[in-house]
Amino acid sequence: MRAVELRGRGGRLKVLVPDGLDVVDVKALDELYGPQGPRRPDFALLLRGKDRRYLVIIEHTGRPNRDDLERLDHFVEEFRRRGSTGYVVIKVLHHAGLRSGKALLVRMARRAHVELSKCSDTLNLEGLMRRGLQR
Repeated sequence: MRAVELRGRGGRLKVLVPDGLDVVDVKALDELYGPQGPRRPDFALLLRGKDRRYLVIIEHTGRPNRDDLERLDHFVEEFRRRGSTGYVVIKVLHHAGLRSGKALLVRMARRAHVELSKCSDTLNLEGLMRRGLQR
């Protein structure tokens, strides 16, 4: 596995990319789009494997809520509307912890095909991608 450091207004995050995948591009979306318009997820990674391309969208948040899930969905819709097709999309909500409403948020995330990952210093994409691809 290879570590990629992400930095932006959403903070810093180290992501472990599985072997066999090349990092094509890494974007801090707040810096790319600026403060105008709707809020966007914090980071996007474009990865390429032998026969697939992946778009990994990461929302890095403290206490997750419905707006975070909607932000991920809206970005993916916008990405596809611009003609970017042929990507396997992995949506990740990287959070500090779930408190009240945990069961509801987990159900909503599953329905929206969003992978929940509790914050640590490092986000390991291998397990998240495997689960996301099995849905």
